[in-house]
Amino acid sequence: MLLVTDTKQLLFAAVEQGSWQAIRTQAQPFVKVFAEFFYHDMALTAFSRKYPEEMFKDEEIKSLLLRLRY
Repeated sequence: MLLVTDTKQLLFAAVEQGSWQAIRTQAQPFVKVFAEFFYHDMALTAFSRKYPEEMFKDEEIKSLLLRLRY
């Protein structure tokens, strides 16, 4: 789970070995990286849903897409 409340801080949380682990930071390099990651992920999801046949025809793009999905 990633929560960027504004451009000043973020909360990143995930389940690891059955329990929640989290990081809360106001460090601007981390806030920027995670916010950009979120928007890139949204764009990739939109492209994959709108153009699945075209994206999966190209083996190089298909390989990259499959590595990004987690």
